Amino acid sequence: IDNPVWDEAPSTSSGYRGSASPERSRHFVCPTCSKSFAWKKSLVMHMKIHTGEKSFQRKHCFAMHMQKHQQKKYDCRKCDRSFISLHHLNQHVRTTHPEIKLTSVKRGTASTPEGNSKRVRREGGALNTFTSTFFHPTENSKKDFLLFFDEITPQLKEKIEEEIQEKGAVKWYGVVKAVFKRESEDGGEERVTPYFRSNVQIELVGDTIGDHVPVSFSKRLEAVDEFIRRGSGWILDKVVHFELCVAKYQPLRASSYIILPKKLADKKAVLNIQNEDQKCLVWCLIAHKLNSLAHNSYRVSHYTPHEQEIKLDGVECPVPLNKIPIVERLNNLRINVFGYEENEVFPLYVSKRVDEECVNLLLIANEETQHYCLIRNMSRLLGDLTKHKTKHHYCYRCLHRFAKVEILKEHLQYCNDHSPQHIKMPAKGENFIKFQNVHYQHPLPYIIYADFESLIVKEVHTSGNTEIIARHEACGYAYVIIGPDGRSVKPIAIYRGKNAVQHFMENILKEKEELAAKLTSIVPIHMTPQDELDFRSATHCSICKKALKGDRVRDHDHQTGRYRAALHSSCNLKFRLSKKIPVVFHNLKNYDGHLIMQEIGKLKDYEISVVPTTMEKYVTFSLSKRYHKFKVSLNFIDSFQFLSTSLEKLVQNLTPDKFNILNENFPHHNMSLLLRKGVYPYEYMDSHQKFEEERLPSIDSFESTLTGSGISDEDYRHAQTVWNYFNLKNMGEYHDLYVKCDVLQLADVFENFRKLCQHYYGLDCVNLFTAPGLAWQSSLKMTDQPLELFTDINMHMFVEKGIRGGISVITKRFSQANNKYLPNFDASKNIKHIIYLDCNNLYGASMVESLPYGGFEWISADVTLDWIQSIPQDSSEGYIFEVDLKYPEELHDLHNDYPLAPEKMDIKFEDLSEFSKAVLNEMKYTPSTKLVPNLKDKKNYITYYKNLQFYLKQGLKLEKVHKILKFQQKPWLKKYIMFNTEQRKNSKSAFEKDFFKLMNNSVYGKTMENIRNRVDVQLVNDEKKAQKLELLPLPLKDLKSLIMSW
Repeated sequence: IDNPVWDEAPSTSSGYRGSASPERSRHFVCPTCSKSFAWKKSLVMHMKIHTGEKSFQRKHCFAMHMQKHQQKKYDCRKCDRSFISLHHLNQHVRTTHPEIKLTSVKRGTASTPEGNSKRVRREGGALNTFTSTFFHPTENSKKDFLLFFDEITPQLKEKIEEEIQEKGAVKWYGVVKAVFKRESEDGGEERVTPYFRSNVQIELVGDTIGDHVPVSFSKRLEAVDEFIRRGSGWILDKVVHFELCVAKYQPLRASSYIILPKKLADKKAVLNIQNEDQKCLVWCLIAHKLNSLAHNSYRVSHYTPHEQEIKLDGVECPVPLNKIPIVERLNNLRINVFGYEENEVFPLYVSKRVDEECVNLLLIANEETQHYCLIRNMSRLLGDLTKHKTKHHYCYRCLHRFAKVEILKEHLQYCNDHSPQHIKMPAKGENFIKFQNVHYQHPLPYIIYADFESLIVKEVHTSGNTEIIARHEACGYAYVIIGPDGRSVKPIAIYRGKNAVQHFMENILKEKEELAAKLTSIVPIHMTPQDELDFRSATHCSICKKALKGDRVRDHDHQTGRYRAALHSSCNLKFRLSKKIPVVFHNLKNYDGHLIMQEIGKLKDYEISVVPTTMEKYVTFSLSKRYHKFKVSLNFIDSFQFLSTSLEKLVQNLTPDKFNILNENFPHHNMSLLLRKGVYPYEYMDSHQKFEEERLPSIDSFESTLTGSGISDEDYRHAQTVWNYFNLKNMGEYHDLYVKCDVLQLADVFENFRKLCQHYYGLDCVNLFTAPGLAWQSSLKMTDQPLELFTDINMHMFVEKGIRGGISVITKRFSQANNKYLPNFDASKNIKHIIYLDCNNLYGASMVESLPYGGFEWISADVTLDWIQSIPQDSSEGYIFEVDLKYPEELHDLHNDYPLAPEKMDIKFEDLSEFSKAVLNEMKYTPSTKLVPNLKDKKNYITYYKNLQFYLKQGLKLEKVHKILKFQQKPWLKKYIMFNTEQRKNSKSAFEKDFFKLMNNSVYGKTMENIRNRVDVQLVNDEKKAQKLELLPLPLKDLKSLIMSW
């Protein structure tokens, strides 16, 4: 290899270089790969790579590195030099040929490895704002996420580099689509196709791609683990593809002066320097250093003499948010940047540095640009100044204020585990939650049940290695409107033909207009003499159950004019009829919702809102529009979020006498043929021409490639019987009958579910969106127990850190029984039995115990071991401890199968077994967090006092008590749990048994819901608005310590 060479470093565009040494002012360039270095010794170490002299932990690491340097070449058209990546080529062009625009530099002649191009497909995105590229697995990798990610990493990095070359800076995220399978309860096979999406990454240059891609993959693997853990029993069947979504990133850079909003200026907390250039960041940093309090400190002239004191070394002005870490490093500063929107301050960038000197900047914006201001007084800015003049200390990650630096340091132990978020705690006096949504008791008068059917159109690909992908094209639908009396308002609507989703939306919006007229018309009250007597003799409000006294009003049904009850005036206002019209699909989130979303963007006159679980899946979405002075909305909800099993099983569990709507629509017919889910040849129906066929296709046509199975002979005979009984003429009529029965069966199933909810809990479930939300509101209503919410953020984070999940593992992988009841019993060997144990009502058993409800306070950690062990199991006061525990070595063998006190741990490479290391032999390992039972000593371990007592009883040693959180506890949820348990015992149908089990289990997760994971999704149907949103930084929305109902 030639001797190292160096080129003069180009001057920075800002003109500020600082005082660098002669050696520091040069770039040392590798002649082999053209990578540049600031120090000569760095180049010398780097060159050992090319000679194989650099030490690698494993031989394959060096081999992979050399392969990376040798497999592709990117040629410079100006000087014919070759480079190993587009990033190195771009770097060379910027440095050596600045006159060449990067977009004109073409890739060299080397091609990607054979076959890769066949497995990559690129598509244009919505509103012309992004592109999607699909990476498909090979036969070797489609069964293994790790192998698949490792296989596509080089192509993925190369693709992002190409996008950077084409677009400049980009934003990207990845979505993994996979198929999982598990054995169903009836012995068959159940399959699902989940999507796992990564967070958005921003790339201004190619330098960070190598860090962001592994992090993205690691997050997807964590999501897969969470899916498997929550779903129980899922096994990966195959990886379908990885979708890379890339959008051009054009951040508004902070530049010249912007006038502060009046509310912000009135706080007198921010120095807004009136510069006309693009160096507002530079002037803010100088102003911080000078700490000038002159009345005209907004003038730039104060700071220009000190301009050279700020080092930028290659960072161009205006400085984008992503370049702040470089400015920090160059100037030995800790810089935090906050945003301001709708009178709220929120963190945009919080430094990871620990420098004592900290600069806080506020980034404000108008429609054209952004501007940095210097925050002079954080207390004034956040609006929490008190009469006391004592100094306050702030956590810049969550914007909470602390009186003492010691308390702040304690807080950071918890807060550093989370991404920056503006966290708002409830104010004292407003920190109680109880049942207040009295309007949930009001049955919604109109509800629509609907379903789509689709043709599965085969996609033809010329690529031989690409798996054939089918496109789902809606070909028909049916819907039925159910009125206040539980009967159909009009005959069921059925459509079959092209543009089915568009046709559906046009018709459903017409139905909305008709129903809106009924919902917004108020029939005056009509009181009978008996009604008047009941009103005058009423002593208690029928809503809140409190005494009426002089405050009483007549409540009546606005649809009929009928008197209902005597209420308080405030209760009557809360009990108003909601102007919502639910539209119910079974599996809306995973299927029908995707079809509707393709059409919903055309509706310019409607307000569209969503409650998302991910970017792709929505729990519910609504279309709202004002009708006179009322806003009336169509609320699309998913019955699967309440009844999470197939419609076929739900129909089986409902007794025949409950199918009133089906009977109403099929009078004088043999109902036994309709009281079961029909069968349909989904994959056979791939074109509208198939509807013209005049006979039922063969049994083979009902097979599914997704499940790998078909239908039984009995199912096929049933389909033939239905065809003949209804005298069907062709497959079009079969389709119509099938979708009609589906919708009517769904209507009967869900109407019975609504009746159960109203009968046992006095709530209409369609006022909510999910079973957990329904169960939580039902429990609050039945127990009538006010629950205290935290006002101390450290208490919240303390408890949050103690939530770890549950261990579910069989550590002994194989055991063979040997006893007289087995045919292969061997009397010469030891007798051995295997027993299956299961806990009945596992969740319910934990929820009937004493649970916290209020009185939270910190108490002294100066307690004795005897005191801890003496706390009664049924104490009215509960405690959560933070302790250090020692795990004595003499217990290791005894506890080896199931160690006590499991921990969330970052699993490092050296922690893996030799087998796992071998599997990862050719892959980059990214540490991940897992819940691990282990025999290590525990530091700062957070646990409930009953658990701690058990650990100590089993032999663990208490080393230290750090903190104790005390609270009042009692079995306040027991009434609700035991009610459901008793009702389940007395249930006469499988439908009711499942219902009461659901209402118990669903409330468990709601008690510890992590609302940090909620996402804010805006649906955009305007290209200009979409492009504008892409320009904005991504603010982290407020996190409120409230238990919300979905």
